[in-house]
Amino acid sequence: MVSHARRKIFLPRITLSRLLGLVILLSAACAFILLAGLLDAPIRGSSGHSAAVGERRGGSRGKRYADYQVRSDKVEASAPGENGAGVMLRGEELNRSEILFKKEAFNIIASDMISLQRSIPDIRDPKCKELQYDVDLPSASVVIIFHNEAWSSLLRTVWSVLNRSPPEYLREIILLDDKSDREELGEKLEKYLAENFDPNVVRLVRCKERQGLISARVRGAEAAVGDVLIFLDSHCEANVG
Repeated sequence: MVSHARRKIFLPRITLSRLLGLVILLSAACAFILLAGLLDAPIRGSSGHSAAVGERRGGSRGKRYADYQVRSDKVEASAPGENGAGVMLRGEELNRSEILFKKEAFNIIASDMISLQRSIPDIRDPKCKELQYDVDLPSASVVIIFHNEAWSSLLRTVWSVLNRSPPEYLREIILLDDKSDREELGEKLEKYLAENFDPNVVRLVRCKERQGLISARVRGAEAAVGDVLIFLDSHCEANVG
């Protein structure tokens, strides 16, 4: 005769207090997930629930100058480089550009032909244009380090930042000269900046001795007064958005 022993199953002892604690913990977790979802939801700016959440966070959300762009010069749409179009060089101009390319490492002849405030296409991904930001944002100091940068590429960088940055967020642009010795970057640059920009917005800071990129950035950070620091190359163009 074969006997079968019964297997005993031991269950953890759950008291009423432990069960109540577990219910409270699960309820708190659900409430936290729900609250996080509401805070991260897009604010549509309507009178509905989403707008109310935005007000509780200290400000609404919305498209923040998605296409902000100004321009003070007047050029034809067919002018060299407009809307990011390429510049075709021929003859003597082409020969000079090839010679100077060895020194400048870019086509300075074509750059000098293009307006300092030229238009450029909006190359953002369509999804980037849908992003929304808090309207109440900190101010920014844009620091541009340069050493013997070409005239047109340097100033085109400055104009692009100034023309495509909402003024309430752009505290200043600091041009940090890491001891350049190109003639046009001396008094000529100082005169141009004084004649074309607000001295409280575009400032020129010169180093008495060559610092190198990182030390120059530190100097720029020390001179800045904005809430946020943005470091840019001296040969780039800021776009809209």
